[in-house]
Amino acid sequence: MLAIHPVHRRLAQIVLKASSAGGFDKLSEYEQVELNHCLQVNAKLVCDMDMLKHLSFLAYEMNDTEWQQDLCRRKSTSLKQGAFYSYWDRTSRKLPIKE
Repeated sequence: MLAIHPVHRRLAQIVLKASSAGGFDKLSEYEQVELNHCLQVNAKLVCDMDMLKHLSFLAYEMNDTEWQQDLCRRKSTSLKQGAFYSYWDRTSRKLPIKE
């Protein structure tokens, strides 16, 4: 089963809403800020995962299984944590996520 990161789920919700409303310019200012935040978190997540993937391959090439397993645990933890609220918690704002 493929897990969907909370940021990707929210991105999908915003895109679907924009599509049904007639475009991204029809979103509220709050939704546009939220969209921008989701895109920034997504970019960081992709960069972090790529870095861990490259380091894991390096550990494999060096035959360092302990390091490789540690990197795999970090990758798994990063994916499970869901950094979606990190920015909003710091600014004392809560974002509603509709399921």
